[in-house]
Amino acid sequence: MDRLIAANTVAVGLGDTAPLTGTPGQASSGIPGTTLPTTFPPYGWNMLCEELRAIEVAAGLTPSGSNWSQVLQALRLMFAPGLQAFNASGNFIVPAGITQAKVTVIGGGGAGGTGGSTDPGGGGGAGGQAIGIISGLTPGATIPFTVGTGGTANGSPGAGNNGGTSSFATFVAGGGTGGAGNSTNPAGGGGGTAAGGSINSTGSSGTDGDITSNRGGDGGGPGSGRGATGSNVAGIAAGGYGGGGGGSSPGTGLGGAGMPGLIVVEW
Repeated sequence: MDRLIAANTVAVGLGDTAPLTGTPGQASSGIPGTTLPTTFPPYGWNMLCEELRAIEVAAGLTPSGSNWSQVLQALRLMFAPGLQAFNASGNFIVPAGITQAKVTVIGGGGAGGTGGSTDPGGGGGAGGQAIGIISGLTPGATIPFTVGTGGTANGSPGAGNNGGTSSFATFVAGGGTGGAGNSTNPAGGGGGTAAGGSINSTGSSGTDGDITSNRGGDGGGPGSGRGATGSNVAGIAAGGYGGGGGGSSPGTGLGGAGMPGLIVVEW
């Protein structure tokens, strides 16, 4: 809904307003022979219209005199927020009535290192994370985004592959670095960095492999893969978005894969 377009209306701000003093009451159809029906004052309409219009504006809508369901739409936008999560690259279509959204971008996790015949592998680093509010959105507009892939294990002794970078508009979250392999006490991979958000977090690093205990390093981040222990045991793949894979034990086991990144849009 929007303000009136009719004869004898006045400019916004010049309309009747409610009295500041007096006894508040309710409208009545009157009592025949005793009380006349209440005359609905112009300020009553003005007050009702402006109250409802304020809800529409607060929800980011443009009031329209031809759309009679905007208050309902505004309430849904404000109290039944939407959420879309993406674990692969694609396009985000801005929903109707939405002009800003909260965006979380997580980079892909690095893979654990593949150890040599006598050496374990280091754990892969976790992807970075950027969180913030993006404003100035146009309903119906298409925003392409990239979700970083998880790093894969090296098929021969050596470092795991790095995780990919995730991005959405100006939000960027780098992938974690793969853990080292085929070296004594191989280093865990470093976490990915982030930029563009109000909160930019570097992913946690993977831990180093330990030749003394024949154990691969753990991956970095929540849901990361654990390092393998023993001989010829593969590192555990990450299970949480952006987590790093675990390093292998000495022998023929491979490093665990890193988990892909994630993009979450909330409105």
